[in-house]
Amino acid sequence: MANDISAALRGIDLRKLSRQSGVWTMIAANVAVAVVALIFHMGALSVIWAFWTESVAIGLLNVIRMLSLKEFDTSGVGGTGQKPPATEGLKVFMSIFFMIHYGFFHVAYAVFLGAALPEMFGGAAVNIQFIAAGAGVLFISNLISFAGERVRRKRDNAPPENIGNLMMAPYARIIPVHLTIILGAFIGMVVGFFSKAAADILLLVLFTTLKIAAELVIKAVVDALREKKAVPASGTVPQ
Repeated sequence: MANDISAALRGIDLRKLSRQSGVWTMIAANVAVAVVALIFHMGALSVIWAFWTESVAIGLLNVIRMLSLKEFDTSGVGGTGQKPPATEGLKVFMSIFFMIHYGFFHVAYAVFLGAALPEMFGGAAVNIQFIAAGAGVLFISNLISFAGERVRRKRDNAPPENIGNLMMAPYARIIPVHLTIILGAFIGMVVGFFSKAAADILLLVLFTTLKIAAELVIKAVVDALREKKAVPASGTVPQ
C-alpha cells in the first residue's frame, strides 16, 4: 500500500483535480471560514477548533461509509502480502478499529488544544458559536463532495473501493494541526513580540493553507488509488 501511495503522490494531476466541483467547494468553504475569522477577529485558535470539530464529524462519516460498503477491495489489508477475504466481519472490525483509533487521536488533540494551545496563543479565548458554524460549513462542503463522488463513481462504473485506503485517508487531516502547532509556536514568539495581531493573521493563513493543501493531496491520492485498482469478484462481498 505504501508503494501505491508513493506512486499516487508522484502522479498527482492538478488539472484533473481542478475540474472537480467538490474541490472548489472545499477550497471556498475553508477560505470563507478563515476570512470570517479575520473580519470578526475570532483568532486562529477558534479556527483550529472548528477544523478539529469538522475532522471528528468526517471521522463519523467515514465509519458510515465503511459500514455501508456492499463490496470492497482488501488489497494491502493486514500487511501480509496476502489478500484477505472481503467479509462482513472484516468490514465491521476495520470500522470499529478506525473509530477507536481515530477517536483516540482526537481526544488527545482536544486535551492539548484545551490545555496547551491557549497559553501558546497568548491566552486567546474561543468563540463557541463560530466553531459550530464554521465546522458546519466545512462539513456541508464535505457532504457535497461525497455526494458528487458517489454520482461520479456510479456513472463511471468504478471498481469497489479499497477499505484500507478508505480507513487511512482521514488521518492526513491531522498533518496541518501538527505543522501549525510546531510552526505556530515559533511564529508566536517571533512575530508576536512585535504584534500579536500580525501573529494571529499569519497563523490563520498558515493553518488554512496547510489544511487546503492536505485536503487536495488526500483527494488526489485517493482518486489515483481508486483508478489503479481493478478488483476481481473473489475480492468483494456480493451485493
